[in-house]
Amino acid sequence: MHCSSQKKWTRVSRLLKTVLKVRELGGVCIVPHPMAGGMGMKSLNKPTILKALRNPQVAETLIGIETYNGTSIDRKGNLYAFILACQLDITQTGSSDAHIIDTIGFGATQFDGKSAADLLIALKNGRTTVRRQKEWSAFKVLSSWGMRYMGSAFVRMIGLARA
Repeated sequence: MHCSSQKKWTRVSRLLKTVLKVRELGGVCIVPHPMAGGMGMKSLNKPTILKALRNPQVAETLIGIETYNGTSIDRKGNLYAFILACQLDITQTGSSDAHIIDTIGFGATQFDGKSAADLLIALKNGRTTVRRQKEWSAFKVLSSWGMRYMGSAFVRMIGLARA
């Protein structure tokens, strides 16, 4: 077997295993920021998702795709995820994927209702609306994250030195 095709099947196998475990535990899955690139990010790609969806149990459990990540560095990933969700006619979600407090709420999933049960019904029935809030440039996302990370690393180092 060629190494690259072996890697692809390994990704599919891991996705299958994960989704089936979530199903076993009574949950559902949404693919987070598929096809996102940049900064060495390893995200699920279209062939991996399509192969996994051939399994009927996976297709019942993997019920949505995040088509808007409000802090995505690679905006093309959002577009590719949107196109894939439209091709599959699968529920779309949005999120801020906030790694820093300032970016909470940059993206959201709107649905009718207020409870987790209402959200689950909306997800299963494809009745969600992706809400885009403000966006930062990739430079601003990275620089803000980097400054906070450096600050927290410094605090951790001081804490370790005192211990």
